[in-house]
Amino acid sequence: MRGIAVRLMALVLGAGLLAGVAWAGDGAGDGPPVRGGMLDLRAGLPDGALLALDGEWLAAWGRLAGAESGACFPDPAGGCPAGDWTAAHLPGIWNGQPLPGGGVMGSQGAATYRLRILLPADGAVHTLQVPLVKSASRVWLNGEPVAAAGVPAPSAAGEVAQTATRFVTLPAGLRVADIAIELSNHFHHEGGIGASLLLARGDGLRHDWTVRLLVSSGVALSLLLLAAYLTAFARCGERSTYYLMSGLLTASAVRMLCTSELLTTLFPRVDAALAYRLEYLPIYLFWPIYFHALDHLLPGCLHRRVGQGMDLLGGAGALFVLLAEPAVFTRFRDVASLLLGLSILYFVLRIAAAARRRHHGAVLLGLGAMLFMLAVVHDAMMYAHLFDGVDLVPFGVLGFLFMHALILGRRVMRAFDEVRNLSAELTCLNEGLERQVQDRTRELRRQSAIVESVLRQAKERAEADAALKSRFLAHLSHEVRTPLNAVLGMVRLMQRSPAAADAERLRVIDGAGRHLVGLLDEVLELSRLEANRLTLNPEPSDAAGLVRDAVALFRPAAAEKGLDIAVTITGAVAPWYRLDRRRLHQILLNLLSNAVKFTRQGGVLVTLDAVPAPVPGREERLLLSVADSGPGVPDSEKKAIFNAFTRVEGVDRLHGSGLGLAIVRGLAVAMGGSVQVSDRPGGGALFTLALPVHLALPPPKSMVGGMVNGVVGAAPAPSALDILVVEDAEENRAVLRAFLAPAGHRLVEAESGEAALRLLEDRRFDVILMDIRLPGMSGVEASRRIRALPDEAAALTPIIAVTANASSGDEVEYRAAGIDDILPKPLDPDHLSAVLARHTPARNSGGAAVPRLAESIAPDRLARLLGLFAATCREQRAALAEADSPARVASIAHRLKGSAGTYGYPALSAAAAALEAAAGRGGPPPAALLRAVDAELEAALASLEVRTRTPAGG
Repeated sequence: MRGIAVRLMALVLGAGLLAGVAWAGDGAGDGPPVRGGMLDLRAGLPDGALLALDGEWLAAWGRLAGAESGACFPDPAGGCPAGDWTAAHLPGIWNGQPLPGGGVMGSQGAATYRLRILLPADGAVHTLQVPLVKSASRVWLNGEPVAAAGVPAPSAAGEVAQTATRFVTLPAGLRVADIAIELSNHFHHEGGIGASLLLARGDGLRHDWTVRLLVSSGVALSLLLLAAYLTAFARCGERSTYYLMSGLLTASAVRMLCTSELLTTLFPRVDAALAYRLEYLPIYLFWPIYFHALDHLLPGCLHRRVGQGMDLLGGAGALFVLLAEPAVFTRFRDVASLLLGLSILYFVLRIAAAARRRHHGAVLLGLGAMLFMLAVVHDAMMYAHLFDGVDLVPFGVLGFLFMHALILGRRVMRAFDEVRNLSAELTCLNEGLERQVQDRTRELRRQSAIVESVLRQAKERAEADAALKSRFLAHLSHEVRTPLNAVLGMVRLMQRSPAAADAERLRVIDGAGRHLVGLLDEVLELSRLEANRLTLNPEPSDAAGLVRDAVALFRPAAAEKGLDIAVTITGAVAPWYRLDRRRLHQILLNLLSNAVKFTRQGGVLVTLDAVPAPVPGREERLLLSVADSGPGVPDSEKKAIFNAFTRVEGVDRLHGSGLGLAIVRGLAVAMGGSVQVSDRPGGGALFTLALPVHLALPPPKSMVGGMVNGVVGAAPAPSALDILVVEDAEENRAVLRAFLAPAGHRLVEAESGEAALRLLEDRRFDVILMDIRLPGMSGVEASRRIRALPDEAAALTPIIAVTANASSGDEVEYRAAGIDDILPKPLDPDHLSAVLARHTPARNSGGAAVPRLAESIAPDRLARLLGLFAATCREQRAALAEADSPARVASIAHRLKGSAGTYGYPALSAAAAALEAAAGRGGPPPAALLRAVDAELEAALASLEVRTRTPAGG
């Protein structure tokens, strides 16, 4: 392969040299000499012969005198004075040209050359070729302008530069041709005519020039096509090499367009400065670009510092060409050619070194470099005016880059072979890999299905647990509060004048009911803590008094177990702190309950201490500790015991639900503090609460007097109010009437939300007591519609929800509907009075507290309430027998559930709740549940008949 390439390159090189010599030697033949501005051609020229009009022309320096041609020819012997016409040799460059009056001609200026030709008598047509002139020229024939390249002028202001070859036809029959050539140069660093003017018989000069342009365009097109070819190969690898070679080819094609006059022939109006910049830029760009291309082709053969120097010089030269005027940067043409020649010589030497090391492609690269170097030397000699010829650099570049294209093509073919082999191997590997992937995919799918099933089941269980917890809290609130409302209400009514034997029992019942309400409140408190909806009420509080009162509550229970409860309050504790006394009391009760519950012998020590603020005015820290002598808490459980529903392993599950410590931690964090557990020296557990507190001033005496166990007593009741009671159950409305009547409140009752809205159209109320579970429109929807009323007074009426559904989630819904406050069932008359006072401040009279219902209603009034409930039972029993839809059954069961709990019939309430749940699922309620409710109604009616006949005191 290498021998074939060498022979091919030798053939190309020889053909190129022969063509160059032939083209260069295709010059003008010998002919009559030009002397004194005269040329005698009367003997004629042979057909096809070229005559170079070299010799002595007449010249007029410093002026444009073409119009004088055709007039008297300067010849003293012929009777025409010479004037300022002197002999000058053509071709000739102005730079250093001696002038007749002394001095020399510079590169800038104007002049006129004149020649008289005596033509043969045969009347043949002759053609004169005027070479490109720097910078503008105009040809005159017998006093008439016949051709021009640009516009010559004595000064730079009037000159229009254009470098182009022009042809002048000497018409048939012309015997004397007086030719004048006007020149001006204010553009290039060289002035004058540097090439021979040619004369030929016929139109052969134009034909030769056309052929030369066609050859040049073919070479330029070949360079551009080769650049496109390499650019297309750049996608196959070694992109930078292909792009660099494509850049060299493109730059060479552009220079070919400029030096061959293709650019000015195709675009006559192109700016001469732009044409020269495009011609000179490739000279400076060639060597740095080729250095990087060759570095990719022959890695390790070039010197990096040489490349850096080429980059610096080439970049500076290109910038110089772009910014400087043509008259400046053309002055360094020979320097640029020298640098180009030296760079090619360096490349040849490095390629030769690579060839000695048998580097792939080095021989072809060396032949291409030699060809290009010969072309550069040829053109450098031509530009130095040693001879006239054709610009061979584009041909040298074409051969030079053709060799590189061969190298790159061979690399591409080798890469294709490697790709084909790799593709075959990759196909085999892919087939094996696909089988492995398929097997692995099937296994992963099987495992994914198992994991997905497990996760789905876990998710379903978690969602079911969450839903169960929410339903548990809502149902717990509703199911417990509804019966308690009746229990506590009736107990309070019976306490008005109880018999001496029943007084203690009634007190126990009342205390148990209050304890049950407290337990329910703690469950809901945990729900609020988990939902981050806890509201604190900091106020001046006696921390020491709170501790003593809480300890007093547990002394009887501790005494029953033989335990002692001691209290230590240090002197650092201030009399008053600003804190939420109810939350602190709740924390202490939970800690004391656990301490007494889990301690079998020994005792409990409660300590209250304070850490003063480091800076006056800053927060102090209140430290409350409860130490017991019980079994203690294992280290592994010290963090877990503060989680909800968590108990210490090994402890009897009957001792607590696992909520107390979770509530303690949640309250402590909400108050900005913390709670920790540690081992007590000598055995047992030590719980320590740390709270940030501020010192406070003592509260007013009226507030201090109203405190009970650290909690403020009932607020003063408002004066008589106009109250709208929205409640569907008659028995619950009766309880509200009994609680509110002693204070003189005026009640208007509505059994549905729609009825309440109709009432609000005609009159105004001070407050609205709204049940939530109503037939038809719910209490929540009724509240929304009230807030949307156009009458602002009606829309802003305070709304208080009276409901058994009082969980944290329900509270969010109620607040969003515009409800101002919530009264949970069972109702407490003191709480009811306080809420009314809070939402009717303008009507607050500050009078005495509302007496409890049990202390204000006569026995005959209580009997009437029981009779009202009995009528309700008979009415709902008949309606249940005639109910024709699950929704109607659910509505009846809901009313019975709440009313039965209120009046002390838990069995009937439970049966109605079960029926409501079954009917709420949409299907026909089970007959067994219907029979159970009917049986409980019958039993309740029998009991009510006995109770209404029994005197209240008995």
